[in-house]
Amino acid sequence: MDINLYIIRELLLKQEVVLPGFGKFAGKRETAHVDNQTVNPPRQIVSFIRDTNSFALDLAVLVAAEEKVSEDEAAKAITAFVELANTELENKKKTTFPGIGTVSQTDAGVFAFEQSESATLLADSFGMPPVDLSAIQNSGAKKKVSTETVVVKKERSFGFIWWILGIAAIVLLAAG
Repeated sequence: MDINLYIIRELLLKQEVVLPGFGKFAGKRETAHVDNQTVNPPRQIVSFIRDTNSFALDLAVLVAAEEKVSEDEAAKAITAFVELANTELENKKKTTFPGIGTVSQTDAGVFAFEQSESATLLADSFGMPPVDLSAIQNSGAKKKVSTETVVVKKERSFGFIWWILGIAAIVLLAAG
């Protein structure tokens, strides 16, 4: 069971997920915005709140349903995942959740979360890269853009009429 994938899924669908005994990841939508010459697509900013007393069954219920195991088995797998994350945090002062980010702890015991640059946790903007406007403006030759309205005439198709006539002929032949 890849618990990390379920964490990502919950962030995508519900914008938050509680890891019992570790803490809570919460997402907040950031609208598209322009920074200098770059248009940034909308994205989800993830924050982390360290709470080792947190408890929630949502993740265990999801994992159990998807993996077709009991909720107890799913809870045990999540507990093992959390124990590993807590051990890494204790020993290395940081633990990484691929596709989400890194939780770290300073020597003073302060917890911090740094979101992964590659984390695309907003389904609405999945795969939308930032656009550098300066590259577009400096692309060389300037082209004249026509604002003239183009009217396209659609040829009338008689296919539908022939289809109706064919059905009517079959009905009349069958009735007669």
